[in-house]
Amino acid sequence: WQLISRRRRKIAAAGRRFDDMSEDERHRLRIRVKRLRYAVDLLGSLFARRRVEKWLKALADFQDALGALNDVVLGRRLLAQLAADSGPAQAKERYYAAGLVVGWHAHRVRKREKNLKKTLRKFAALPPLVKPQPNPLAVPPVPARGKTVQLRTLT
Repeated sequence: WQLISRRRRKIAAAGRRFDDMSEDERHRLRIRVKRLRYAVDLLGSLFARRRVEKWLKALADFQDALGALNDVVLGRRLLAQLAADSGPAQAKERYYAAGLVVGWHAHRVRKREKNLKKTLRKFAALPPLVKPQPNPLAVPPVPARGKTVQLRTLT
């Protein structure tokens, strides 16, 4: 639970400066979110089920939104490379087409960033997963009875 709490704090802190992040920093944030999501999914049985479900939903939404932004960044880089690699006869048309696609994606990025900030606020407002309690139904270890056995090493 400490791992989950620490990762949540780091993600929330990074999210507060989201507007100032570079594309690479946003990608690293997406990877952090993905790791936290996997940790919560793996350790979720130790916590209250409904709380875990809310966390997983918020993390999935956050990861999807960050992934969509990353897709736009990669698409823009690919289009720029394709346009630059074209011959002189095709360069003008490819730059024009790339400009149209990049412009359309830029509009979508602004809209997605607003949604992403809303998703981040939802995630930051979630109640924390609390330290798991010991299982009251767990069987305690049985103490040894009788003689104690001492092991010797052969030298």
